[in-house]
Amino acid sequence: MPRSKVLTGRIQQRDRAQLRGKLDAKKKKWIKADSYAALDKWLKKHIPKESVTSIEKINTTWVIRETAKIHIPPEERLRQLAIFLENEITWREEQPRSWLALDRIYLAALRFNPDDIWLHDSRGLSACNCAEVLDRKSEQEWINSKVRQRMMKVAHQAAKTARELAPNDVRVLYTTGYLHYFDPDHSPKEALSYYEQALQIDPQHDWSLLYRAHCFQDLELWTQAAEAYSQVNPAFFVGYRTWRYEHLLEQRAYCWLRAGEIERAQKEFESLLTRWEKNSHLAQKAWAVHIVEAAQGPLHEVLYSRILALYQKGTFSARWNRSLLDEELQ
Repeated sequence: MPRSKVLTGRIQQRDRAQLRGKLDAKKKKWIKADSYAALDKWLKKHIPKESVTSIEKINTTWVIRETAKIHIPPEERLRQLAIFLENEITWREEQPRSWLALDRIYLAALRFNPDDIWLHDSRGLSACNCAEVLDRKSEQEWINSKVRQRMMKVAHQAAKTARELAPNDVRVLYTTGYLHYFDPDHSPKEALSYYEQALQIDPQHDWSLLYRAHCFQDLELWTQAAEAYSQVNPAFFVGYRTWRYEHLLEQRAYCWLRAGEIERAQKEFESLLTRWEKNSHLAQKAWAVHIVEAAQGPLHEVLYSRILALYQKGTFSARWNRSLLDEELQ
């Protein structure tokens, strides 16, 4: 399967690593928050992360010994170590070397507790995220493809083990769907089945609701996608997730457009532009690809001049796809 059309080019990996650390900590409610704070402080002080070479040299036995007074199980301390490092090296270091450095830590953690659900869950996400970085490299395409397949095999096996340990856990089902969604050898339809399972257990699981909508959009089920985006709670988009809400509003309008609901799409696009005109910092978070496509098509007269005005004011961030307007700007 080709790469997802919905999120291609979006840099979200740091969001995902941060999310994993925060959500999974809640699963271990008996661990006090100040213990995690103490561990985080220790990691920032003592763990080098300048390069993959420095990370390869980390002695996990030393880490466990030096953090022994922090009241967190050793496997969880190592998992947090891997997540801490993943935030920094996965997205800027060579692959698969970074993945191997991270996976070594997960394997060390699993020796303490091979039945820890969240170790398997995190290990799978780590392999998937590293594989996604590998996919962006153009050199040695055939070799990279084989390496990516190996990494995704590890990811899927880790997710399978987590499901065997907790078959009805919403987070585990969501992770499995996520792996299928971002794996080019699988399809959005396969991912959708896991999101649907998760939502049967928890109909309000925000991440599953969001990616369910992405799947519908990838499958070009436009009406279902637009309706699915409407089911995601706006209150979910806080903190490091705020950019996603601007993207969701644009996606929903675009899906209505593709569904043939022209008036509804126009109303939502115009509302979005008004939002950006009044709050330029929100436009900085926008992707603005779908709205430009709409402005180049049936909604040209009502959208194009307003988009161009925002663009000329420098309202959109540098990552905005300027090439979509370059021809008419010249």
